[in-house]
Amino acid sequence: VGLFPGNMTHQQAGQLARLALMYGLDPLAEELQLYEGKPLVTLLGRLRKANEHPQYDGMEEPREATENERRAWRLKDGEFMFVTRVWRKDRRLPFVGYGRSAGKYERNYLVTNNDRGPELAIKRSQVNALRAAFSMPLPSAEDETGWVEARVVDRSTGEIIEHGEPSIRATDGQIAAIHIAAAQL
Repeated sequence: VGLFPGNMTHQQAGQLARLALMYGLDPLAEELQLYEGKPLVTLLGRLRKANEHPQYDGMEEPREATENERRAWRLKDGEFMFVTRVWRKDRRLPFVGYGRSAGKYERNYLVTNNDRGPELAIKRSQVNALRAAFSMPLPSAEDETGWVEARVVDRSTGEIIEHGEPSIRATDGQIAAIHIAAAQL
């Protein structure tokens, strides 16, 4: 489940805003969200960005995996797999994305508690194909301290506060840019 907006820390909200501005994604339209505390470009975001790219040449309708593909992936009964191909004008071969769902290792409660397994496998195959065709590098936890619990130093005592509020705040210019970007969405 995404963390927008109620369960986010100030750091996560700031990081989400910076990524939204950097990539032109709209968190309110569910194109970018935090999932388990990490940034996630959703299928909606990836589709829009691919459609805006001049080299995008289409995406085939997802299809169910063949028996040979199911064997190669060692799928069990009750597991779903779909395959999606994304084409670029500047590439000879398509980018292929596989999406798998259900089974004993599935963590998504939407799949384990009902019959939405095929739907999730389709989305995963589309996201994986779009991710392969159109890279959107996101910062890692090592690059951005906002995605991990902050360690804050109390400047008056020198004491390290394990999970305190960060002492670095957004500048007035950053806040103004966020408001301008939000008004344009």
